[in-house]
Amino acid sequence: MSDVTDKASLPYPEGADQPDVAGDMQNLAGVLDGIVTPKYADATAMNTANPSPTTGDRCFRSDLGAELVYRGGTLGWRLAGEVLWAEHVFAGSTSFVTFSSIPAIGTHLRIVTALRCAQATFDSEAFMEFNGHTGANYNVSWYDLDTSAANISDNFLTAQNNTLGAIKVCGNSYSGGARALGEVLISNYRESGGVITWKAVSYATDGGTALNSRHAGGAVSAAGTSGPLTSIKIGSAAGSNFTSGSKISVYILP
Repeated sequence: MSDVTDKASLPYPEGADQPDVAGDMQNLAGVLDGIVTPKYADATAMNTANPSPTTGDRCFRSDLGAELVYRGGTLGWRLAGEVLWAEHVFAGSTSFVTFSSIPAIGTHLRIVTALRCAQATFDSEAFMEFNGHTGANYNVSWYDLDTSAANISDNFLTAQNNTLGAIKVCGNSYSGGARALGEVLISNYRESGGVITWKAVSYATDGGTALNSRHAGGAVSAAGTSGPLTSIKIGSAAGSNFTSGSKISVYILP
């Protein structure tokens, strides 16, 4: 008569059992098949191996570089946790990067930036374009805080061709190679037929007491480009190249 382990209920034969190597191995394999996290090359391989998943099933998808969990119902397969989907480190020879084919496996996007450009100024800006759209359908608002000048300012732009002013960038006049740090949140990027909305906060500093911060947000009207969001271009508003070491990371949230 076999027994099972306390935590995972894995079967094993007891000392007095008659040997049945094949049967015991088959029983153990059957239980493990529902516990271990298999690795699949892509969605086709996943659906072929597990055509009828049940809530709680997990797998690792090599094409996504992420672990998925089956939530059941209309949720289906979703990310098991936040995952770094893509990252670009600039070499100093380009002024933009485009992240394409964003997979529809999460709910929100989080973009983390560390940017410096070759423009001969202190503060500069970066913009975003969604799904390759450059029509005048972007609305952007923000307010800035400049600690060195004890100044607060705000702005609102309508009918823009991109999200001009969304993200702070350190210009080349800042000493020490400082890069502006920022974070952008794009909510419900998989939604269809609605506007694409975002909010961002970013900071530019020379490493001393001066700190210029920007709190921004905006939307792209459905008349321009609606979700789902599959492509994001991020570029230097000044048109100057991002300096070597500047980095943009794209995370997908469950």
